[in-house]
Amino acid sequence: TQTLAHNQNTGSNRGLLVVVTMSNSVDFSGCTYGGVAMTLVRNTLFSAESQRQAAYYLANPATGSNNIVVSFTGSQFNSTSIFAVSFTGADGIDTSNSNTSVSTPNSQSLTISDNSIIYASGISSNAQNTGYDIGGSTRTFEFSHNTNIQVRGCLSATGLSAGSQNVTTKA
Repeated sequence: TQTLAHNQNTGSNRGLLVVVTMSNSVDFSGCTYGGVAMTLVRNTLFSAESQRQAAYYLANPATGSNNIVVSFTGSQFNSTSIFAVSFTGADGIDTSNSNTSVSTPNSQSLTISDNSIIYASGISSNAQNTGYDIGGSTRTFEFSHNTNIQVRGCLSATGLSAGSQNVTTKA
């Protein structure tokens, strides 16, 4: 297991998103926050990069400081990237798109509901030095992690309009 302390904010309709990226030598077996099981919403194998990425979500998590505990199916000897972000006013999560394309830049169109937020992640053996374009603006990276591959992620601006939004990752 790996543990990350996280402080969940207060407010109504809370949500917690945890995205874990690692070598594909083992798989994920679960994730908890404050001892409560989170829902696995995506588990994607990126075979060209020898990486695996999972996204877990928990609606209305306990507020305050608790531990996120990620469990694996076996020993994980490589570096692991864990990104956690809290939301309020969340109506849930939709994992509407993912691909394992090795092209760069890589663009996709997502159809979203009004006032949505998009999280975009990229996994690359190349440096990722510029933000990703989400919903018409270049977004600053939330993190940069090395799992023997470069892992980066961005959040869109808040309050995106309903309809088609373009997302472009660049490495």
